[in-house]
Amino acid sequence: MAPPLDHTVPYPRISVVIRCHNYGRFLGEALASVQAQTLRVDEVVVVNDGSTDDTGDVLDAFRQQRPDLVVVVRHPARGPAMSFNDGVTRSTGDLVVALDADDRFSPDYVERLAAALRDPDVHFAYGGESVFGTGQFRHSARPFDRDELMVENYVNVSSMFRRWIFEATGGFRPDFDGIGLEDWEFWVHAVELGAVGCAVEDGWLEYRRHAEGSRNTIRRRRALRAHLLLWRLHPRTVRIRHVMRWMVRSSYRNVRQAVRRGSPATDSVGVA
Repeated sequence: MAPPLDHTVPYPRISVVIRCHNYGRFLGEALASVQAQTLRVDEVVVVNDGSTDDTGDVLDAFRQQRPDLVVVVRHPARGPAMSFNDGVTRSTGDLVVALDADDRFSPDYVERLAAALRDPDVHFAYGGESVFGTGQFRHSARPFDRDELMVENYVNVSSMFRRWIFEATGGFRPDFDGIGLEDWEFWVHAVELGAVGCAVEDGWLEYRRHAEGSRNTIRRRRALRAHLLLWRLHPRTVRIRHVMRWMVRSSYRNVRQAVRRGSPATDSVGVA
């Protein structure tokens, strides 16, 4: 159950970090969703990771609304993991929430996640996903389960976390960039260090699904590589039984989807 919103008690300083690589055509929507939050964020940091489109023009226009906008420009691009790390490093908030440039926050997303973090025993909070673009549906936030997180990632990249998590883990690992699961290792590492998560029922990340697919739709072989790398990096926390459980589960899902479509099974798997 999501905690009630209390507008009378001040929140800690909150930073939003946005990663953008050639997504200028979507960035305006992402920034507008941040500006429209029921709880005004204290800081917006955008990492322009080697964009060659109109990203710079979009940011210049947004400065009319947020003169305090922090922009990190990098050439050449360094990838999603370093974009996240550089953005968080430049931010100053006690609470941090990331947003990819092609996604959006629902209007009270930041406030609902921040409310969950009023509990001192909660270290990161995550909402569900409201998918738009190619297809429209919702994935509700799954309850926090430490063991289940070792099997597969159910925490989206736009979860809100306490700054100590970033400082203790060192942020996203660039060696996951080619797989697209750098945020999963971040949450696993955080939990390994004692972090506790909280699902927020009424907080929705508006996640854009592209017709050509996304980094979250990957081949099972690549997903298996991610599981094995996670096991190697965190052997005290991720066990081979977790890897085996995922293999059985993903195989079953693959066959079920193929039967539903009436076509042969493919080698792709959706990863949160």
